[in-house]
Amino acid sequence: MFLTSTAVFHYLRDRGLLLALDPEFEVVTAHRRNHNFLVRANGGGFAVKQVRYWSESQRANLKREADWYWFAAHDTRLAAMRHLLPSARSWDPSWPRAGSCSGG
Repeated sequence: MFLTSTAVFHYLRDRGLLLALDPEFEVVTAHRRNHNFLVRANGGGFAVKQVRYWSESQRANLKREADWYWFAAHDTRLAAMRHLLPSARSWDPSWPRAGSCSGG
């Protein structure tokens, strides 16, 4: 299932990333290479990415990006760069709904 701007709230809530609907909840679509959603809620925000096409190469590209964010957050050699990168909150490896969430 591909996410839509109206389904993003439920997706984030089901993953435990949002607890309640914020009155200022906002989703902006920013599709490029992937399905991208910029979410503002609860005083912070998320970038939600999902592969645009259900192909193994698209999924692998998004997985590499998620791996990079995890690596940057956990490897001490990159500690000085952490403030420049969004924190990775979730990686959903389920197929075909592969996606990742980052934000703060």
